[in-house]
Amino acid sequence: MDWRSPAPSPTITDDAIHVWRADVDDHADDFDAMRRVLSPDERERADRFRFDRDRRRFIVRRAMLRDVLSRYLDAPWIGSPYRHNAFGKPALPAAQAPWTFNTSHSRGRALVAVARDRALGVDIEMIRSNIVEEGLAERFFTEGEVRTLRALDRAQQDTAFFDCWTRKEAYIKAQGQGLSIALNRFEVSLGPDDAARLLWTAPDADEAARWSMIDLPVGDQHRGCLAAPAPMGPTTLWKWDGMRLGAT
Repeated sequence: MDWRSPAPSPTITDDAIHVWRADVDDHADDFDAMRRVLSPDERERADRFRFDRDRRRFIVRRAMLRDVLSRYLDAPWIGSPYRHNAFGKPALPAAQAPWTFNTSHSRGRALVAVARDRALGVDIEMIRSNIVEEGLAERFFTEGEVRTLRALDRAQQDTAFFDCWTRKEAYIKAQGQGLSIALNRFEVSLGPDDAARLLWTAPDADEAARWSMIDLPVGDQHRGCLAAPAPMGPTTLWKWDGMRLGAT
């Protein structure tokens, strides 16, 4: 899969998923206009960041989300609040149903997934070297995942760790239940030649068959995954080309 240049109003079928990617630091030219499209609480939150780089990245990510959603709603999405479920997962107001979305970011890279009336989870993580020496796999992964990870060559383990982590995060985010789902209550593939897949879940043994996952090509220094109910349906990747909201 390759990232395409988008049309102003992308066409999406009922069974399809669109994923948008942005290299956030490349989109500073319209920074003031981007800040204006945010809601008052988002601006207040932005102002609380200590470092200017983090504040700017937050503003660009939130403006990107609003701009992407506006392309499907065919109307500006400026300043209006989102709904949140009991676990904090954001959604559009009921009037904008059936559009669903999910977001993720890592450092200067961001993803937005969009679909019609279906659960979505997307995650991106920057690969950190020596992550496996911190013992996080033993704390959060299943015994099977830990065995698979530790059996790999040391040079493969950091990438495999983040394959596992992003697949788990994407599934949890698609479920919309936050940290109420323990990471060691379900298992995902993580071998270097393994396609992204949910292997088993507890206590419902049939749950895994109801979900699909795909890895996203987010660059050599990052890992990314998309999760949605099976079958996945056609997935299109768009490279965000900047804000088109036209806010003044």
